Amino acid sequence: TKGEERFGYLLDHPDLYVDVEEYGNCIMCDNNEAYDLYEENGVGIISDAIYLIYALAGYCPSNKFEEWFDGSDAKLI
Repeated sequence: TKGEERFGYLLDHPDLYVDVEEYGNCIMCDNNEAYDLYEENGVGIISDAIYLIYALAGYCPSNKFEEWFDGSDAKLI
């Protein structure tokens, strides 16, 4: 699917997870270099993960939402 093409690497990324117990629904990353890249330049896997969460909430162009998450081949993530 288009959503898997765009965001699949985030869903399977070994360093990313959501910590519900300690931090609430917070994106966490076990990679200090990724944190540094995000804090210094606002880019990288953390930035992409945040974009994914916002896009899933509908904060993206409607045609992209349909293409990524709402098509006939869409999968539950």
